[in-house]
Amino acid sequence: MKIIIKLLTFCLVSITGLVSAGTMAFASADSNVKISETSESSSSSSPSQQFDSTIRVGETYQANTQLGTDLVYESVTFIFDGVSTTSKSGKFVTNKPGILTVQYNYHYKSSSHIDTALGNLIIQILPENAGKTSALFRLYNPNSGEHFYTNSSIERDSLAKSGWKNEGIAEQAPVIDKSVPVYRVYNPNSGLHHFTIGLYEKNQLVSLGWRDEGIGWYSNSDPENGVSLYRVYNPNSGQHLYTTGSAERDQLASLGWRDEGIAWYGLK
Repeated sequence: MKIIIKLLTFCLVSITGLVSAGTMAFASADSNVKISETSESSSSSSPSQQFDSTIRVGETYQANTQLGTDLVYESVTFIFDGVSTTSKSGKFVTNKPGILTVQYNYHYKSSSHIDTALGNLIIQILPENAGKTSALFRLYNPNSGEHFYTNSSIERDSLAKSGWKNEGIAEQAPVIDKSVPVYRVYNPNSGLHHFTIGLYEKNQLVSLGWRDEGIGWYSNSDPENGVSLYRVYNPNSGQHLYTTGSAERDQLASLGWRDEGIAWYGLK
């Protein structure tokens, strides 16, 4: 009985060490996983949920296979999205956001009986673009005078080949799900695009025949730490222009364009 108690105590201490070791317990020489050293909360879980580490969609999670001098690693059981899989290599490739549970299977050197580790590791899997930024490109059509905005380099290059002038990067936009969306609509009659964070404005234009082209990009949800994108309107041509330059805004206003305030916010 004393021997069994000692073995159980050692097992719990060993596993507790793995859980509390954070980055050190999971950073391997051949791992390309970015591990956070502090616990984070997921928007899809309860606010109090704590995580042992965090990775992004598309990254490979590599479990630590070195469990100590008295424990022999057998495999890892991954539980994700209701499905349980066992891996000898300890690798798990993520394909969508969610919560990954990692369970170790091992045995003591003095025994061939395989045990399952108590105290599973909980890994947060974030969207691929979480916390990243996206460049918003600005193009100009010298024939129609229209300005166009896109965060797609493919669309930018396609328009440039068609004669549009690439005017560079208008701003850096956040690429995170909880940001304020900037909607993109298209008028098939005039060929103009319109961009707005106003859901009501977007729906109103769609009801008038504009095509809803979905979310173009996102606005910074923290205006105090953002860059203002000003919106001006030409009443003669019906065109809108969006710019971070107050001088450009004021110059156009002096030429008869209407200053319609701040359209959305970019990142500093």
